[in-house]
Amino acid sequence: MKQLTYLAAIIITGISFASCTKVIDVNLDKTEPKIVIEGNLTDTAGPGMVKITRTIDIDKNNNFPGVRGATVIIKDDAGNEEVLTETEAGVYKTMTLRGVEGRTYTLTVSIDGTTYTAVSHMPMKVAYDSLGLKEVRGFDGLVPYPTVFYRDPVGIGNYYRAVRYVNNIPDGELYVESDEFIDGKNREAILFNGDSEEERVLQPGDVVTVEMQCIDKQMYEYLVEREEADGNSQAAAPANPTSNISNGAIGYFSAHTSETKVLALP
Repeated sequence: MKQLTYLAAIIITGISFASCTKVIDVNLDKTEPKIVIEGNLTDTAGPGMVKITRTIDIDKNNNFPGVRGATVIIKDDAGNEEVLTETEAGVYKTMTLRGVEGRTYTLTVSIDGTTYTAVSHMPMKVAYDSLGLKEVRGFDGLVPYPTVFYRDPVGIGNYYRAVRYVNNIPDGELYVESDEFIDGKNREAILFNGDSEEERVLQPGDVVTVEMQCIDKQMYEYLVEREEADGNSQAAAPANPTSNISNGAIGYFSAHTSETKVLALP
């Protein structure tokens, strides 16, 4: 698996999150159009959002049209429920519902008489202690990389995802890891550039933002499979990652905790 390969490459300088793919990149042969659902609910004050699109065979760039007029509902196992509001074509947002650690959430999407459902458990949040820089020696000397610090709680079963921005622009990388090899340990995770099309070295004055998420096991496995579906594995024939959404839809629904820290380079 890519995580292990990546670890071996940097073992002398530290351990990084394994890089995952940049965007949902659906690999489809010529088939009937499919529904693509991307749902996120967090424990922060910002709205939860569900994006719904429909695949088009001839669109090789995966720029799919938004699906209007869907009925989108999120409810939890404590009896709370909200019908999401469509704010633009194919984009549905919560107005009041906010995720709570430890609760399980069910997403229901109804489109033209067909119903799609997904279930996601929001894990307990693991404290994200700090965000710093660590210099790693490369071919051109020391290169600074954002580094996140936290302590994994004792007990296997924690899954993490980091999303990195430079000057408020996503840098094209996602990072995921499990606590299989770091259980109960202090963590110093270097966010290497990994699969970015262009490796950009941080410059003085850059502002780095890193969002740390605690995700459930299904979401972790989805992201690992998505990496393989993008052709970054030795698989003979890349396939769409296993979705937690029923009825043949592509995509995911993730209820996760979120914490963001910002670092300004001097």
